[in-house]
Amino acid sequence: MKTGWMMAAAIFLAALSGGKVMGAEAERTIIFYGDSNTYGFDPADMEEGRYPEEHLWTTLLQEKTGSSWNIISQGLNGRKIPDPTQSADWILPLLEQAGEDGMFAVMLGTNDILSMYDPDAEVVQDRMDIFLTFLTDHLRPDQILVIAPVPSGSETSEDPLAQKYYKECLRMNRKFRESAEEYQVHFADAGEWGVELCFDLVHISEEGQKTFAEQMAAVLEELQE
Repeated sequence: MKTGWMMAAAIFLAALSGGKVMGAEAERTIIFYGDSNTYGFDPADMEEGRYPEEHLWTTLLQEKTGSSWNIISQGLNGRKIPDPTQSADWILPLLEQAGEDGMFAVMLGTNDILSMYDPDAEVVQDRMDIFLTFLTDHLRPDQILVIAPVPSGSETSEDPLAQKYYKECLRMNRKFRESAEEYQVHFADAGEWGVELCFDLVHISEEGQKTFAEQMAAVLEELQE
């Protein structure tokens, strides 16, 4: 993998995207590569645009896992599943940070779905498959965790668009499970965790941050076994 200036660039990008190394002397490192729901975006806060750090699920997760895991948060608002041909120079240094025993967790797909006028989970799955092909070229499959995101929208909303996107998000998560099985990587479905969303039906609420951290801690505990 590439080093030098690329590692420095990755650290700089981490500062811009909210990326932070939380556990200094942990046994293993896990990098959470995601969008605004990894960054901790708060749609009700028009000034900071983010929950207080102590309320973020990544911070809570570090507290729960202690020295077992070094949690690195790499969330960026609006991020879609990347095209490796365009973003490899930025992603490779992150994979290097994981080390030989660390992990790379990807929780993306929401912005891909929401940016489509006619959302199609199979198109998003194709993007994820391309990304997984890239990741498995640089990491062992057992170092990769695909997290199907909390579905946006609502099945019970009176807004037909909210229902439409919710159903396609669920379908996307099922497709991600299929891809994880095909590539023999780890999988977790956050859509099954009962995580509360904000009024916008997209972003994880402050209470939802707690639930997410609890559920993810259980996933990491299983990965340690």
